[in-house]
Amino acid sequence: MFAHRSWILTGCLLLLQACVTTSSLHPPTSPLSEGSPLQVIDINAELFAGTPSAPNVTPLPAELLQAEVPPYRLGAHDLLYITVWDYPELTAPGGTEHEGGANIRQIDARGILFFPFVGQLRAEGLTTLQLRNLLTSKLTRFISEPQVDVRLAQSRSHRVVLGGDFLDESTLMLSQQPLSLREGLIRARYEPAPGDALQLLRDDQAFELDPATALSAEANTLYLQADDSLILTRQRPRPASVVGEVVHPISLQAVGLSLMEALQAAGGLRQESADPSAIWVLRSVDDASLGYRLDAGDPRRLMFAEQFKLQPGDVILVGATGRARWSRAVTNLLKNRGGATPP
Repeated sequence: MFAHRSWILTGCLLLLQACVTTSSLHPPTSPLSEGSPLQVIDINAELFAGTPSAPNVTPLPAELLQAEVPPYRLGAHDLLYITVWDYPELTAPGGTEHEGGANIRQIDARGILFFPFVGQLRAEGLTTLQLRNLLTSKLTRFISEPQVDVRLAQSRSHRVVLGGDFLDESTLMLSQQPLSLREGLIRARYEPAPGDALQLLRDDQAFELDPATALSAEANTLYLQADDSLILTRQRPRPASVVGEVVHPISLQAVGLSLMEALQAAGGLRQESADPSAIWVLRSVDDASLGYRLDAGDPRRLMFAEQFKLQPGDVILVGATGRARWSRAVTNLLKNRGGATPP
């Protein structure tokens, strides 16, 4: 499909160049023959007169918004603060100068926690409250009415995986404080760009997320869960090209760029050969080919070039005057005649 469009645009370029016959004539209504696939649209005040429509915003999936936030359950490698009040030898058996913190303990790779007097406990899958109650019941055999406090020092087991075109982070670690989608994207330093596709994978289901909505206030109520994956697919926009009667034909990135800025980047129009009434922007949209035409014979119309925004893949063509094309045709003819071998 893209190759087919490229041939159409190439044909448009050649035919457009042949359409302006003199410097005093404006381009015809259509640069191609009747029935051509090119739709011609004038770049004028009427093009910008309509109120711009609000961009379509897709709401976040209701299934994700309504999902309950599960309590944090301990996992392998999590770090815990465990305090037994009035028993410092249990809280910090290595002393207050113990490396890594006086009362920090780690759940091992098997999900097992070791605690003095109690021995080994399976902590994986428990909440901090459940682990506190379990330790309290175990210590009752050795201590009368033990006062135990268990807090999560650092989460190392629950994470959200970032995939695709996220740049700065590969994972987002979760804690007992729920992490919203919006906060997670901000933490990942995500900045939306045109054409972005954002996807959340959860429990073998894929949810498409509108990037604009994912950073809206609504996304503060959608909470990420352990083992979620956020996948960003970022388009590499095709460059726009400025060709024809410009000082320096050029290719450039068109995101946020105006027609005027593109012409300036190309050094402006060639004074000796450019026809300002034949400035074209060729664009392929779905299965249609559009030709936006700017007649800048009156310099005041250049204000429309400042308002017209380019899109990736646009081809900006500045036509030549009839005099310039006639001169080139004669020069080519003379060259061919001069190089011919007489019979």
